[in-house]
Amino acid sequence: MNAIIIEDEPRARQMLESLLEQHFPEITVIGTAASVREAMSCLDLHDGEQAPAPDVIFMDVELSDGTCFDLFARRSLPAPVIMTTAYDHYAVKAFEVHSLDYLLKPIDVVREAMADAERGEPRKIEVQGEHEIWSLATEYNKLLDALKEQKEK
Repeated sequence: MNAIIIEDEPRARQMLESLLEQHFPEITVIGTAASVREAMSCLDLHDGEQAPAPDVIFMDVELSDGTCFDLFARRSLPAPVIMTTAYDHYAVKAFEVHSLDYLLKPIDVVREAMADAERGEPRKIEVQGEHEIWSLATEYNKLLDALKEQKEK
């Protein structure tokens, strides 16, 4: 399964790549971008002809030269999108543009919960003090199953 990560914060991008590599080795990151402009170029390159097309796109909302919604306005995206952002107020808009999922950063706070889930002890975790989400391991597994089913169709 191929993924593109669109994230303007290098540390957050590296963290997501590391989480994917560690917990989901079947996902290969085939491209990254830090801005709307770079994302346009990356998506143009990964069109399935020049380079492999993505099966999923992990995308931050606020990028260095605009928002991901600017990207949605400029082109159709070739794969389902999972939003990764520190801002909960974009959630409704994310689902209006048909995002598959919405993950609140900092994602690194879920490492311990992922380890618990891998041991068969899934639990809720608190993100930014007021938001609760199920462990990413459980959610990602569901997501991966859904993406695999979609790809097989």
